[in-house]
Parts: sequence; C-alpha cells; structure tokens
Amino acid sequence: MNQFDYLYDAIVKKYPALKIADNTTAFQFMSTPTVADWVTGTDEKAYNIADVVPAQLGGFYKPGSARVSVSYQSLIESLMTALGDNNPQYRQLQDKMTTQLNLLQVALNDAKGAYGMYRTEQLALELTPTDFNTWLTQDITAAPYQKKHENVRSEYERYSKEAEELYKGMGAALSDAREQLGKDQMLIAADVTGGKYVPGTTIGGNLSADIDRWQQVPDQFDFDVIIENDDREITPWHTVSTTEAKQSRHKTEVINETQVSRIITDKHYQLRVKAVGLRAYPITRGSWYNDLFVHPNVQLPQGRQLNTDSFFGESGGLHMIPTSILVIYRPQIELTISKTCYQDIFSDMANIKADWLNLFNMRFDLQASLKLGQEIGEETVMQTFVSPCNAPAQILGVSSVVRYSGFQGW
Repeated sequence: MNQFDYLYDAIVKKYPALKIADNTTAFQFMSTPTVADWVTGTDEKAYNIADVVPAQLGGFYKPGSARVSVSYQSLIESLMTALGDNNPQYRQLQDKMTTQLNLLQVALNDAKGAYGMYRTEQLALELTPTDFNTWLTQDITAAPYQKKHENVRSEYERYSKEAEELYKGMGAALSDAREQLGKDQMLIAADVTGGKYVPGTTIGGNLSADIDRWQQVPDQFDFDVIIENDDREITPWHTVSTTEAKQSRHKTEVINETQVSRIITDKHYQLRVKAVGLRAYPITRGSWYNDLFVHPNVQLPQGRQLNTDSFFGESGGLHMIPTSILVIYRPQIELTISKTCYQDIFSDMANIKADWLNLFNMRFDLQASLKLGQEIGEETVMQTFVSPCNAPAQILGVSSVVRYSGFQGW
C-alpha cells in the first residue's frame, strides 16, 4: 500500500458508498488539483464534470473526450438496430415496407405522367389546369391513380403498424428507453448570449451552502486521519515531478509538483491529513438514462461501425460512468520525516521561491507553509502545509461504475 491507499481507506470509513466493490466500481484521485466551483448542481460547470467519461480505467482521474449522454444515445440506437436485425419476422416486414415505398413511388410517377397529359389538354383548350394535388383528389380522370396510390399507402401503413407492434413486443424496456431519449432535458447557461438544453444530469447536495458553512468554522476539521506507511511500495498511485512557471501581471507563479517517492520511503515518514470540509456529491441522471442497457453483454449489431469495444472497450465511450464527486475544502497536511530528507527536498523549494505546492494532488501555499516547519526530537521534522484562507474547494477524486468489457465476470 502507499499514501493514496491509506488516504482512500480513511475516506471510505467516512463515506462507505465510495468503497470499491470488486471490478464494478472505481475511485480515482485527481491527477492535478482541480477547483470545485459549480454554483448549482445543474449549471454548466457541474454538467461538464458529471457528463464526462474518465479517460483511463486505472491510476489517477483524467477527463476523457467521451460524453455519457452522447455515448448512451448512440448505444440505445445501436441496440434498437440489433433488435430488429436479429428477428427474421421483423426483417421481413421491413422488406415489405421497402417494397411498398417503391410501389408508392411508381404510383406517384404514373399519376404525375397522367397529370402532365391532362395539363397539356387543358392548355390546348385555353383552360386553366388545376394543381396536381387538386387533380389527384378531385378530378374524375384521376380516380384510378388515386385508388392505386391509396391502396399502396394502406399496405405500407399496415406493415408499418405490424412492425411497430412486433418491435415493442421484442423489447418493451428498450423501446421505452428509446422513447425517453430527448426527454427530461435541462437548460444550462452555455455563454453570455443564452443557454442550451442538455440531458438532465445533476450533482446532488449543495456545494455553495457547504462552503459557506465550512467558512464559518475555519479551525474545525471535518476530516482527520494519520497515515503511517510501513510498506514501501509506491504504485499504482504516483506523482510526476514537474515545475511550471506562469506569468501574471504582477509576478511569476511557480507551481511545483513534488515527487513523493523520496518522502514516503523515508523511515520516519508519517502523514496526517486534515480538512475543514470533505463531502461526496452524488451524480444522478434523468429518465433519459437506463443503466440496464449499459453493460458489456448487450447484443450489438455485427459488421457495423459501432461495436462492443466502441462503448465498453478500454477506451470506450461508456467504459466508466461517474457516480459521485469527492470535494475537499481547506486541506492541511502535517508531514513528519527525517531532517535529512526534509533538507534535501524542502530547502530546494525555498530556493526556487515557489508560490504553490501540489502535494498528493492537493494545492497548498508553499511560502506560508515553509514557515511552519518544526523539529520533533533529534532526527525528525514536522512540516505543516496549509491552504490559503481564500482557497477554493478542490475536487479530490471521482467515483465511477466500471463497465469495461475486459474484466472477468462480465
């Protein structure tokens, strides 16, 4: 186990619903600090988090390019196609409907030919011919063509009704799911000029109210856990060391993401993680979404562009479905390590005058924190990392249900 494993274990004690169940659920810590700043659970910022499919199955959370709502609609449409393709009687009715449509076009062409002759005769007599539709429905000379046209249309409608009833009988739940597509829409602000309707997707709870409440008790910690890592394994959670400079109007911010392997292998390593606020916010989807069909074992049509891998493969559009967002507010870390390790790592940070430290994928005020180091005994130092007073809430991680077809048991 490693520091993220221990932190995760502590989190699920507070929120048991986040516990990973075999291969069917997953919790991913954020790959980089990410602000939680939606105002309501149905605004655009919330939607753009809740509707995004994670890019990768393991490791840290990274948003992918696929959308749950778009991929789900494509899945339902593909299943409807497969439903008909796999039923001989339905395919036969579809063939009959196609035949009747062809005959309908032939009848229409014959009627137009007869109308052309009628129009020529009327003009030759210096009379004003009626339009085609009036001639077909009212002129006695058009009666045979009108009857043929009606007979063919009647046959087409009969086959169409039979096919529709058969379709509903083949898969009532799937037919209902298709009817729900496009329903239960919600309006979100797209930009300053207006809004747009999207499939209803909501982040529950009330983030704004929680932040207001947490701000009233800045010295009370809703979450507090001590992590001691005796096992030296540092995978799969790992942090890559990078330093990025961003130029602003007044100064250059240096954001440093420290490599943690040197820290957590230190023999005196101990980590205490506290937070003024920690809460999981559930994601719900409207009646347009039916989880019954989001499964690798669904039967998709063969030989088409969209197949099982398109939806449930390693990079599929529905391989993971976000179910909740874990938010942390004003985190504080107390890190105890040896003096040697402390000098090797944090003296370098002080020299580069970094503004922020991304430690364990949470953002801290480095310059303020470096003033809070204190010696504990002869061999160790406890370094406290604090968040700025005006720091926004951060997304700590995302929980998802896993629908990856490669897991055994599907």
